[in-house]
Amino acid sequence: MPDLNSGEAVECEFQDNYGEWCRFDSPKHRDSTIADGRWPIRYLYAEPQPASVADGWRDIESAPKDGTEMDVWCKSALDGDDGGYRTPNAWWCRSDMKWRRYGDERIAWAHSPTHWQPLPPPPADRGAN
Repeated sequence: MPDLNSGEAVECEFQDNYGEWCRFDSPKHRDSTIADGRWPIRYLYAEPQPASVADGWRDIESAPKDGTEMDVWCKSALDGDDGGYRTPNAWWCRSDMKWRRYGDERIAWAHSPTHWQPLPPPPADRGAN
């Protein structure tokens, strides 16, 4: 993954037949779509974030709605004051105006998120055995 403070693209999307910008299903899907050359591609860049912003839960109203993946916190009326659950790798889908996550349908079907936080960075030694 590129360094978010370096100005490198951190993600890209393609434009479908309806003019909607869509995320790729997998790196293979991304690479074949880019190689195909028929679909408009846009590259997404992250703005440098101060360290204080990168930690902690924030109100869901402040969450990015640009396809950025994040962890969200969901709570139901049955959870009480201390209950709830974390939903990893969620993002706001602009085309259907719902929170989504990989491998599942819309997560809003159960409980709407109340908070969000950025994903942690990958381990520095992710290539080591």
